[in-house]
Amino acid sequence: MIKPTAVLAILSTLAIPGGFAIRSQDTLDPLDKRLGGFELLNETFVDGLAKIDGQTELGIAVELPLKERLSDANISYVRFTSHVPGGTIQDVLNYLCSLDPRFSWSRYKQIINVYPRNTSVLGDKYFMNRRLSDTIVEISDPAEGIFSTTAALAGSLEQIAFSQSGALPGFSRPWSFSSDGRTLREAFDEIALHMGTGYGWTLGGANEFRVIRFHARLLPGGTPEAKGEAGSQEGSYIQVVSVAVEPHTIHAKDKPSQAVVKASLVVRGNIPSGSTATVELSTYSSEVPGVKLCYEKRIQMVALDSDFIGVEFPVTACPDTAQGKVLLGVTVQGATGHVMIKRTPSDKGQMSQLTIAVP
Repeated sequence: MIKPTAVLAILSTLAIPGGFAIRSQDTLDPLDKRLGGFELLNETFVDGLAKIDGQTELGIAVELPLKERLSDANISYVRFTSHVPGGTIQDVLNYLCSLDPRFSWSRYKQIINVYPRNTSVLGDKYFMNRRLSDTIVEISDPAEGIFSTTAALAGSLEQIAFSQSGALPGFSRPWSFSSDGRTLREAFDEIALHMGTGYGWTLGGANEFRVIRFHARLLPGGTPEAKGEAGSQEGSYIQVVSVAVEPHTIHAKDKPSQAVVKASLVVRGNIPSGSTATVELSTYSSEVPGVKLCYEKRIQMVALDSDFIGVEFPVTACPDTAQGKVLLGVTVQGATGHVMIKRTPSDKGQMSQLTIAVP
């Protein structure tokens, strides 16, 4: 007869042969999980990232090489026909980076960051490597998060635009972001992490006009080169890509009493000479009744003679206003020359918040 203690000892030995526990896929670090191999058929490095993204719960954030000016020709991406062997996520990422050595990658929490390899040695000379000043930012939506964290950069201000062609989940409630010496890249990662599992972002455009987009999943054909081909098929369009207000707080009687709402618009395609667009500033909501703004002008007509157009709307607090916050939006109401108006999913354009204090 075997004693109970002996049975336990035998079971223990069988459960952990050789003294090692068996780790399931669920307990592995996500970077150590194995992916199936896939084919690249005349496709780019970014297409390969999209195929990785389809097999992992990690988010992928991609910083594409930036042109100097928005009007410059699109950067050319090498196309590959290659079998990418299966392996861990880091194995597959390393293989892709060996195909196109212009790129490198690193990890921040549950986000894979991919960026031009040469930027890692540029320090804070590269936009995304810059660190935020010590601050706490209240974030209620992704667009606000982008502009608020960028405004918290130590030193000189930087330009960035937010563009979105699909619906975003937003946040169930506002949350506080503490910079804690993070880089701007890590700040954008935090915004994506708060949006949900697997969310990431893409930075593109030009040094003079950077554009960021969030995504639930990367899609093949995500390079500007491919987007340019698609854009030529869908026709010419104009789109509001960012709205900011400076300063964020004005007073009914004290100074400052005036703010400027600044909208950035992009124009794409073959725009006929002399084309114009009508741009309107609107008030969408206020947190309390009686919040009033006075406008110099709410509608402007702009010439579509550039790839990037800036429009400014001065606003002041009316003398009889209540104290509170108001949400301001800018939309394109019309365009000539058969130019399409590309709108956001909410059809309210981009928005920014202004606080009115009394007195």
